[in-house]
Amino acid sequence: MIIGIPFYGRNFFAAEDQSSKPNIGDFFDKNKERIRTFTGPYMRDESGDIAYNEICLEKLIPNKWENHWDQKSKTPYLITTDKLITYENAESIKYKVKYAFQEKLGGVMIFSIDQDDFRGDCFNKSQDNDEFKTFPMLRNLNRTFRNCLETHKTHKQDETRKQLDKPMKSFLISRSKLNKSNPIFTLFIFIFIYRFYL
Repeated sequence: MIIGIPFYGRNFFAAEDQSSKPNIGDFFDKNKERIRTFTGPYMRDESGDIAYNEICLEKLIPNKWENHWDQKSKTPYLITTDKLITYENAESIKYKVKYAFQEKLGGVMIFSIDQDDFRGDCFNKSQDNDEFKTFPMLRNLNRTFRNCLETHKTHKQDETRKQLDKPMKSFLISRSKLNKSNPIFTLFIFIFIYRFYL
């Protein structure tokens, strides 16, 4: 099984009779039996998809969007007075990659690379590392994978050491209880330890 990570979000208009700002779980406006959505500057997609490179440009507009985090799905979302965008970011990617490792899944896939900020339009020099100037989503995904692999490798080595320590400790305890009248058995144990552990 492979986890899919979208490099796009979903956008919605709030219902016309809603007096408060939209939020996760609200009912959204429908027009001719389909959910009414808005488009970004690149995709012009009326089905409700909005690419990450469009979302990050929207976030640059001062005082337009409020940033929120949904703890249940571990994903960010943006709201205005009448709109909502759910999407993925560097933080939500970490959760999905770590989950794939923890559950020993086949990996992750993305859709699609052209929806990342490949031109670096949203790069913030004061906050971001130069390494992430372009393709920040893909680079964060790659960095999280590397970190997980390093953690997994270290954990595996620790587990191997623990497994090797168990018979050695058991041997030392048994050795202390050996009767001195069994020198052949003792010699055999020492040869075994020397051959397989040293």
